Order: sequence, then structure tokens, then C-alpha cells
Amino acid sequence: MSKKILGLDIRHNSISAVAIKNTLSGNTVEAYAQVAVAAEGGFENAMASALENIAREMDLSCSDCAASFPAAEFLFRNFHVPFKGRKKIRQILAYELEPLMPVPVEDLILDFYTLESADNSSSSHIFVAGLEKTQLSSYLDILAANGVNPNVITVGGGYPTALCLAKIPDIENNALIVEIDPLKSTIIALMAKQVHLIRTVGLNPDTSRTARSLSIEIKRILLAFEEQFDVDFKPDRIYLTGPGRVTPDFQADIGELTGYPVSICDLASLTDTAMSENMAVNWNPAGMDPALALSLLHTERTRCLNIRKGPFAVKKHWAEHKNSFIKTGTLALFVFIMGFMNIMIDNSSSSKQLLSLDARIHEIFKSTFPEVKRIVDPLQQMRIKIEELKKKQITGGGSGRYIPRIEILKQISSRIPSGLDVDLSRLVINPDNILISGITDTFNSVDDMKNQLGRDPLFKSVTISSANIEKSGKRVRFKLKIEL
Repeated sequence: MSKKILGLDIRHNSISAVAIKNTLSGNTVEAYAQVAVAAEGGFENAMASALENIAREMDLSCSDCAASFPAAEFLFRNFHVPFKGRKKIRQILAYELEPLMPVPVEDLILDFYTLESADNSSSSHIFVAGLEKTQLSSYLDILAANGVNPNVITVGGGYPTALCLAKIPDIENNALIVEIDPLKSTIIALMAKQVHLIRTVGLNPDTSRTARSLSIEIKRILLAFEEQFDVDFKPDRIYLTGPGRVTPDFQADIGELTGYPVSICDLASLTDTAMSENMAVNWNPAGMDPALALSLLHTERTRCLNIRKGPFAVKKHWAEHKNSFIKTGTLALFVFIMGFMNIMIDNSSSSKQLLSLDARIHEIFKSTFPEVKRIVDPLQQMRIKIEELKKKQITGGGSGRYIPRIEILKQISSRIPSGLDVDLSRLVINPDNILISGITDTFNSVDDMKNQLGRDPLFKSVTISSANIEKSGKRVRFKLKIEL
């Protein structure tokens, strides 16, 4: 039995759509289209107009659809929790994210997954993505007006492409997927074929400098990865994709500037997705791969970040699945009757099972918090313990005060004079201090930064850890330490 699946990749400057037919023999591209999104009139109006244009080129009506919105619209966070279990993590997710997000957590629709580790530790590393509910509601209304009701809404910017590549056996375990738009790029880090980090960065609009600016951002992402995960991460290959400037010359420039092997992604070829000769003539792999990846993810039911949940979950109509509901209801009734009879016959056995489950709950609590000797209400006690752990994590250096990261960044930005010739290359925020590294023109500029930052009441003291002239003799490399 064949099934038609639509992948819809929505970005700020274009919309791409790929419809594939999934059969037992494989996947075949049936139709595809790409239209530009107008720069004027606001993104939502431009998106609605672009969808109308793309609907004229191909049929968007499809029971199975996966869509993605620009990665720049999402908020991404990584954090650790000292236990495992998706249910537990979901219960404390809002509490953990509250101090990390620039907007209230209740205004976001979230999804997350845990990153698998080889050490089998009792802690979990969580990767979270969130989109504001008002934005999602507006986007869904625009899609519905054009007859599109996606089952999956996920992150764009190369994320679906990265997941598809991770499922291919011959693809390297550690890689960077770099999706390029005309003015932005989204960089995705794969380690052990798992997405660990997603960052959207700006690109130099001067095409002669695009490769250099992107290579600098790639190096910064690698440094951020090492800081976040405390590993020496070196990608085995960089894959370029996206509707921006993805050419063999650009590929060669990135390889030369970064020192890593670089390939232009061709997902249709890598996944053996078929298409007719007429379609293949105008097929642009870099521009169409994101939409194709969405279709392929849906055919294979690949687990991905999906914010189509909660109040935005897909609502199916009774008439659409009437026969299935009747069959399921009949089966459920039969199971209920058999289960009721089993309960009546084996009541004593069920009581033993309940006691066993209760004992298991206590056992899990004891293994997680062995220092607690008296257990009355495991769930409530677990919540209290988690709150205590959070307080330890968000208080700095014995000062007992919590300083939001965004406030620290704001103060540093406002205190450094706008006319100062300085490039900050590294910023590390610890509980009790901040480390800043960079390059400036003179030693006087270093002193000026130190004095300006020292006047901020948020900081206790500012010291110059080091200030040295580079080998070229033209710039001064410095390090500042700020005590909180």
C-alpha cells in the first residue's frame, strides 16, 4: 500500500515543499516546489502569500505532513539533571528552564529529549527546544487557511537533514551540518550520531567574506561545544546544505579555512530516493534537502522534536477514522470484560502487585536520595529535594544572590564603550566570577574596559589576568576576571 507524505520547510526567505510516495519498494519524489518569501509586509503576511503561490504549483493536501519553522524562531537549551526517566524530567522541566529563558516558560510550547551517554551514569543531559505559543498559533492558522494540517512541527535550519544523515550507516559519527541562508546560518553538531547543539548565527552580507565569517562561527561553535560537554570535539566532516550560497568553490573555501573535510549534502542520493528524469533536471539538493528530510523522517517515524502537542495537538475527526474507532472500541470492550473478570478472580494477586509497585517507588527514591532515612510521601519529598538542588545551582559563590545570565550580558555590553576597537573571543560565566578573553588595539583600551566594568554595581571587582602584544605587534590579547 502506498502513502503520500508532504514535507514543508518554512524559512524567512523561502518555502520549500516535497511530496513523496512511500511504498514497500522505497520512496519516490512525486512533486516539489520552492518559492521566495517577500521581505516586506511582515513575515506572517509574506508566509501566507508564499503558501498560496506554492499551492498553485503543487497539491498541498495530504493526510501525512511534517513542517518546520525557522530555527532562529526557537529557543534551545542544554542542562543536566541528577536522575533519569522521561516522566520525572517532564515534571521538573519548567522549574529548570525558568532561570534560563528570556521569556516566561508558560508562554512556550516545549519538547525535549535526553542524550545517551556511554558511561551509564545516573544523570541525564537534556536538550530542549521551545517556541512561543502565540507564534505557533499564528503559523498554524496560516497553514490551516491553505489546507495544511501537519502531524509534526519541528525545528528547521537543517535539523531534519541532520536526523536523516544520522540514520545512514556510512555517515560519520561526529559531524557538523551547516545550513546556509543568504544572511543566516544554522550549525548543528552531531556527536555519536545524536544532535547535541543547535546555533543560528548571522553571516556577512558581503559574499566575498561569507566563507570567512562562517568559518569563524564554526570555530566558535566548536569551542562552545567543548565548554558545554567538557569533551575535545572534532567533527569528522562538515556537511553543507540550504538554499544559500552552497557551491563547490564555497565548499573548498570552508574546507581550507576550517581544516576539516567538507561535503555538499545530497540527501536524495544518500537515501536512494527515486525521482523521474524530468524532475531530476531542476532538482537542487542543497535547497530541497530540508523539505525532503521532513518527508523521509515522517515515513520512518523517526523520533524528533515535535511541538505539535498540548493545546496544539492534532485533532482528528470522527468521520475520518470511524471504522477504526469502532474496531478499537469493540476490542477495548472485550479487553475490559476479560480484565474485569481477571481482577475479580485474582484480587489477592493484584494486591500483591500493588504492594510490590509501592515498594519499587520507595526503592527508586532511596537509590536517588540515599541520605533520606524517613520516607513518608516519596513524590513530595522528591520535589523538595529537587528544589534544594536547584537553589545550590543558581546561587553564586556563597553570595546567595541569583543573577540572570541575560542581565550579566546586558551590563557587560552597556559598559564597554561603543567606539572601542575590541573583539571578544570567549566569555565564561561561572557562579562566582566571569572570564572574558579578547583582542583590542592598545593597553589603554584594556585599562578602559577594566575601569568601565569596575564601575558597575553588579560586579565586585575587575582585574586584568593578562595583557600581551601579539606576534604581529599590532594587537593586544587580554583576559579579564570579574568577581560577582
